[in-house]
Amino acid sequence: MSMEDKVERAQVVLIDSDVHRRARIAYELTNLASYVIPLEHYSELTQYWPRDAVLLVEDSGGTVDSLCRLLKMHQKDLPFVAFSADASPQRRSAALLKGAGAYLPWPCGAEELKSTLLSVAAAHSAKALATSEPESVFPQLAPSVIQPQEDAGLRQMRELWRASNESHAPQAYAE
Repeated sequence: MSMEDKVERAQVVLIDSDVHRRARIAYELTNLASYVIPLEHYSELTQYWPRDAVLLVEDSGGTVDSLCRLLKMHQKDLPFVAFSADASPQRRSAALLKGAGAYLPWPCGAEELKSTLLSVAAAHSAKALATSEPESVFPQLAPSVIQPQEDAGLRQMRELWRASNESHAPQAYAE
């Protein structure tokens, strides 16, 4: 099975509080051969966590922040695409820094939506294959301690802390 076949069968979990828009998006994606699970609120994910899915999330009122906290709390690594009618540069960059694979302005075309979802799913699958390491009996000794959902700011802070500790490490004195 190729990666493209796996991506084509990936579920799309649509999270949108507007029932009419949710129905319209689900209908359009279903016509493009996607399997769509429409949800009204991100908390409904906890009833059944999808395995291979891309989340399509309406960005309104802190939804992206709350979704990221929920994913981190449940230790889930699911790719997501955010969308909003108010796709300002600040809103887009905030969502992308929190881990969104893409950000779409709403309304957008069905083909653009489908291609973006497939692209994000393919990138996530490729990343998962590249970073998969054999399971260790001692997980605390695993070489990568950075979590996938950790943002770039925390990663940079951790690297600065390590560099400062290395520069202050005790050195052997020459006699």
